[in-house]
Amino acid sequence: MDDMTPYRSSHVWEDESNWGSFAQFSKVYGYQCIKKPDFMSFEEAACSIATGAVSYKMLFTWQPNVVAKDSVCLVWGGSGGLGSYSVKLASAAGARVIAIVSSDEGGEYCRKLGAAGYINRRKYSHWGNGSRSQVEK
Repeated sequence: MDDMTPYRSSHVWEDESNWGSFAQFSKVYGYQCIKKPDFMSFEEAACSIATGAVSYKMLFTWQPNVVAKDSVCLVWGGSGGLGSYSVKLASAAGARVIAIVSSDEGGEYCRKLGAAGYINRRKYSHWGNGSRSQVEK
């Protein structure tokens, strides 16, 4: 079996194949390789692909639930690394983005990235009472 994902002994992380990723050399499929843009450093490219690829995959590849022009997209953690990439990508696709953040500063940051608005989760009181019985229902 080429893909080791089902093995319990596999304690490494990767996206579509599980041969490890924290080594001097790594085995990948050819389609997983992308040329680094000349204008980016290796560090910038690594950050972009780590968050950008995940955001893109989640927003645009889950047919039929893909983000498109005029769709509404809720991004939890909108001011974080993955969330801010998602806000940018969904906004660029023409979606109406609402970011969930933990501060008004984070919300304003998301608006600058293209979000139509934000919900500060610390000020929002409609999450239920937080008791275990509420969560289990």
